Amino acid sequence: MVLDDASLDFYQQITGQPVALGEYFDRSYLNSVDQRSTTAHLDPKLMRGYLMRRQSNFADVNLIGRLTQTANALGSGATAVFSRDFTFRQLKSGNVILLGSSQSNPWIQPFEAQLAVRWKMDPVSAIYYPLDATLSGVDPERYRPEANTTKPREGYASIAFLSNLGGNGNVLILSGTGGTAVAAALEFLLDENARRDIRSRLAATRSDTFPSFEALLEVDKGVNMPRNVLILMCRHPEQVTPHTARELDR
Repeated sequence: MVLDDASLDFYQQITGQPVALGEYFDRSYLNSVDQRSTTAHLDPKLMRGYLMRRQSNFADVNLIGRLTQTANALGSGATAVFSRDFTFRQLKSGNVILLGSSQSNPWIQPFEAQLAVRWKMDPVSAIYYPLDATLSGVDPERYRPEANTTKPREGYASIAFLSNLGGNGNVLILSGTGGTAVAAALEFLLDENARRDIRSRLAATRSDTFPSFEALLEVDKGVNMPRNVLILMCRHPEQVTPHTARELDR
């Protein structure tokens, strides 16, 4: 279970400069901290110290206990790792759960070519919202939070179940607008009826293995528990065209 790096996420938001997985892994992004901080009118020393902190989104940390319980119930085990301590070798072997977005957890980046959903930060509400490339001819910003509204916002979460980089294990990616949405996505994934619905939408025939998939969920923001979850999109992972990916990443 790979926790996100909240300090890295904040750094990219405030400087407007993305950090690629390669430079995150070899720490070379730290070489440009002073310059980027100065350009953004920040104190380079304070920003460098902030980046060295090990901070994760509470929503992701909150999932660790639930995921560990699930692993134990299945007769397996689970280990939590901070994204800064993870390696390419680990991503090529065994089963991995990646928490967060590609901005807060760069280890998601190698899988983005297969995914239609990107997560974008709304500067007003300071929360991420999804962009869905499968919505041909539809406003890609349709899930952006409404401004100046007092009604509860819908929550969104994405689930991706893929092969790892070595092809000898699985990778589960959980992302969302916040703790409520991500927790609801996990409960959805653990529900037998929900998994049956996913298999049906994918027209999966084999019962001994679960197919790779990507899904976008809408989570009811009401007070009722469990949360109502609506499947907005469910698809087999496939290559996303470069044009579509550029549009989503803007």
